[in-house]
Amino acid sequence: MEKIEKIFRAYDIRGIFGKDLTLDIAYDIGRAFGTKLGEGKKVCISRDTRISGKALMEAFILGLIYCGCNSVKTGIIPIPVLGYYTWKKGFDAGVYISASHNPFEYNGIRFRGKDGAGLLYEKMGIKKAFMKKEFKEGKNEGYSIELNAEYILDDYFGYVEGNVNLNKKIKVVLDPGNGSAYKMLPLYENIGCETYGINMIPKGINPNRIPEPNKESLVITAEMVRNMKADFGVAFDADADRGIIMDNNGRIITPEKIAVVLAKNLFNEGKIVASIDCSILLEKELEDFKIVRERVGDIFISQAVKKHNAILGVERSGHFFIPAIQYSDDPFAMSVKLAEVLSKSNKSLSRLANEIKEYPYYSESIKCPDEIKFDVMDKIKEEFLKEKWEVDLKDGIRVFTDDWAVLIRASQTEPKIRLYVETTINNLKELKEEFKKRINKIMKSN
Repeated sequence: MEKIEKIFRAYDIRGIFGKDLTLDIAYDIGRAFGTKLGEGKKVCISRDTRISGKALMEAFILGLIYCGCNSVKTGIIPIPVLGYYTWKKGFDAGVYISASHNPFEYNGIRFRGKDGAGLLYEKMGIKKAFMKKEFKEGKNEGYSIELNAEYILDDYFGYVEGNVNLNKKIKVVLDPGNGSAYKMLPLYENIGCETYGINMIPKGINPNRIPEPNKESLVITAEMVRNMKADFGVAFDADADRGIIMDNNGRIITPEKIAVVLAKNLFNEGKIVASIDCSILLEKELEDFKIVRERVGDIFISQAVKKHNAILGVERSGHFFIPAIQYSDDPFAMSVKLAEVLSKSNKSLSRLANEIKEYPYYSESIKCPDEIKFDVMDKIKEEFLKEKWEVDLKDGIRVFTDDWAVLIRASQTEPKIRLYVETTINNLKELKEEFKKRINKIMKSN
């Protein structure tokens, strides 16, 4: 039972296909979701390129049919497109089969609400219904139909194109990593970009790079950006809810810096929601904007964007939200708006990024047994609240002043406590040593 329970993560359901996540489990999760959603409700369901995705989708749909729910399956499309279509076409929910940036032997089940944004499935009681086998059979059997993915993509392309206006041609390199973004090149061509693709063939196994887009996995992509003399490159994970930007020199630009570039060139003021682990450069660079910090997790950022009527949302891992286009995290919307900014600027992306100051940053994972790590966090919180620092407890413990910020979070999946330190002054070494010492002292006393 513990083995099954571990697939229920904070934001979605995820595990190794055939071991942690089987077809029988997917069927029962479909029944749990359908039970809580209600008979007669309509679900849009899609997947990424993993070879296990089709079978898991069909198993989940059988669970919906059992409960009298109806579904429209779209085949392989990016999850931001699923979010868009769920919202625009009046579905009651969206479901996406993917394990996002995890290796391809993993798969999972992700959820979207009727507005297309991330859905906290646990609030619906899905896990409880699944574990207790509390399934409600529908009075009438549900049905499932299939729509052509190209039809849905064309609909999305037309909508996004209407929100973008380029002043000149921009050269872009796209890297879907053999994942669900492999059909997205026409979007950029339609708005007037000269576009080149790499890792464009959908591969459900043995992709050309790992699904996680990072400095190590994007070496060849960065080389292509340089060789093609592109204005920028954008790389996606398997479900394409994250977009990592490379400048014209093939250098990865942090999501925080991209958020600054977008904010300064697209807006005059407003609220920007940022995950609590985002750099303090946001507050330093965007003094005319209100930065609202939220707990880590794309679902929490999307909910906060709606709550605060924000103009932009950003997470350190590469999730971007532009609510003027849609509430779902959408790296395509982000990157076409970036193309618009560059088309109206006489500066390259590398120059725009270089104008944004970076601050000394340090992170470390400190080993801490699972059985005590949350007690340790409680004692750290108790100690820090006695200090004169400002303390934010939305996600872990973030203490900050005008000059520096320290974030301490317990890992949800590993026996570790993570320490993040960032400063605008020359005291990084002193800060990291002080806070490591505090954490270790409390761990030893526990």
